[in-house]
Amino acid sequence: MRLYPKLNVGSRRSWKNFMIFLVLSFSAQIAVERTRTLLVASESSIVETGCELRQAFAETYDRQKLEITYHFATGKDPYHELRFTQSGKRQITVELDGSSDLENLVLIAPDAMKEYVEQLRAESKRVPEELANL
Repeated sequence: MRLYPKLNVGSRRSWKNFMIFLVLSFSAQIAVERTRTLLVASESSIVETGCELRQAFAETYDRQKLEITYHFATGKDPYHELRFTQSGKRQITVELDGSSDLENLVLIAPDAMKEYVEQLRAESKRVPEELANL
């Protein structure tokens, strides 16, 4: 059994089947993806809520056991992100580029955010106003 449509160049039916296959493939990927709805921090914990496999979830991380690190890449696929890691739990990743929560992230992870600012300066990139004091 074939998992992909047989294509005959110029066949309308083949192109229609191919397009249906693409839409279904994309839909299947979205259905199994884990999406974050909310990330809330208190003095003692961080709670992530969202949806995975069409089921709601809430996962709590202990701030005393949580390691927060800054990671980046330059080149073809550049990124700047914070990674929240706690043993036995799934890693949380927060994209920093274009984030509207930078001030809040400074309160949660001041050292990691200082590293982010240092990297932006090293790359001669503009430092967001809310991070200028770091």
